[in-house]
Amino acid sequence: MFDGFKSKHNYLLPESWLNKACLQFPLSVDERTGEVLEGTRVATLNGLIFKITPGGTGRHYLNLSGSLHKFFNGGQHNANDYSIADVHDTLTQLAAEYDIRPELAVLESLEFGVNVQLPFDPNKVLRAIICHNEKAFEQINHERKGLGFICCRHDYTLKVYNKGQQANADASNLLRIELRINKMRFLQPFGISSLADLADPKSVSLLAAKFQGLLSEVLIYDNSINAKNLTEAKRYKLAQYSNPKYWENLSRVQRHRQKMQFENLIAEHSETNLKAVVLEIVQTKISELLTDKHKNCIRIHPDLIPPEKQEMYTLSPLECRVKSLQSIEEEKKGKNCKDNFQARTCKSCNSDISMQSPKAVFCSAKHKGAKAAKACRNKDSNHRRNIKAKIMKAKTDNSFLLITYRHEGQIYSDLLGANEIAVTRDWLDKVLKVEVQPRHPMPTPTPPPETLEGQAAKDYLQTLNQSGKPDATA
Repeated sequence: MFDGFKSKHNYLLPESWLNKACLQFPLSVDERTGEVLEGTRVATLNGLIFKITPGGTGRHYLNLSGSLHKFFNGGQHNANDYSIADVHDTLTQLAAEYDIRPELAVLESLEFGVNVQLPFDPNKVLRAIICHNEKAFEQINHERKGLGFICCRHDYTLKVYNKGQQANADASNLLRIELRINKMRFLQPFGISSLADLADPKSVSLLAAKFQGLLSEVLIYDNSINAKNLTEAKRYKLAQYSNPKYWENLSRVQRHRQKMQFENLIAEHSETNLKAVVLEIVQTKISELLTDKHKNCIRIHPDLIPPEKQEMYTLSPLECRVKSLQSIEEEKKGKNCKDNFQARTCKSCNSDISMQSPKAVFCSAKHKGAKAAKACRNKDSNHRRNIKAKIMKAKTDNSFLLITYRHEGQIYSDLLGANEIAVTRDWLDKVLKVEVQPRHPMPTPTPPPETLEGQAAKDYLQTLNQSGKPDATA
């Protein structure tokens, strides 16, 4: 689960480590004079690096880094499973043998990942990886091509590689998927800032959920698709989707839409759906690592957690995550239940558009077709243009407007000159009716005054308001 890390231990004095017989800190000596040189002193032990750096005014800075997983295995390897219960045992050992106080050890970097056993060659996954969102993966080691790939983001780095090949492990088909956190602000939402937090089931469960979310954003090609069974258009799109450069040139909205089409294409035509298989195996492995293999739960001693979290508690490993997901699902159900559902209609044709984006006003090409969607937009714009022409004529004729509106349950009418109109959007929603009345007597027979009601009246006033601005055009 956790592997590489770096932490600060400014609460310790140098003697805490210098006096440990198991830690050897070589001295730097001037060969000519035999003088001991001041500088950083480093000791290594079972995959950990203990570093003491002198600072100003006699101060010293103590840092601990390396691999928690490898230390747990006696410095031999990190190719097996490393559960949250194992993390607890590791922190207990560090506290007992090296005076480490996990609740005071401030993290500066961290690696979170899983080793998963695949039912096929891991290189099949490595050859299929395209990008993470718009960012392409690159070779980890250009001298050992095919070992694995890495995608560097600003706050974190995603790494996928063949663990069996990298560690020369006996286990075959072992894939390592890893998240390296470069900026500690990435961990703040999960409540992780110290070594002690790595043994907190709630914090680790939240980080694990984020890890799986990032993996779901990785685009993976599926070689099991038989291109011969695709139309020419789909073959062309599939070739585009498999090219990392294609995704770099898309906007965020375009990328989301194309990603959905890509994954639908894979789900429809692939034989295995490689990405879905890998994600399911990863999820199963994380569930195992969050579960104490002996007690089916994790008990955390209060000495290993910060004072604000000090409770002697036993948690089901996925309890926090399950509760979070349940609350999210309940919230979604509450938003989507029939009691809260409000049907929305197209502004032009009154067709149901409830299935479209909440911000949609007209029919979309996706649901109604391009021709029908364009007709709805044109109908609305043509209506506004016609209203604007009437407004300009009213100004030319020096006409009055009789406006009927509702305010606090009462209905009022005001007679205003066309050039006096200046309404806000909130007030516009209260308008019930508008009558255009001439300022001067008309010769008989006098035509009836033009009356606009409902939405037409609101559009009329809104257009009038806009036409009265200095930069408005006829």
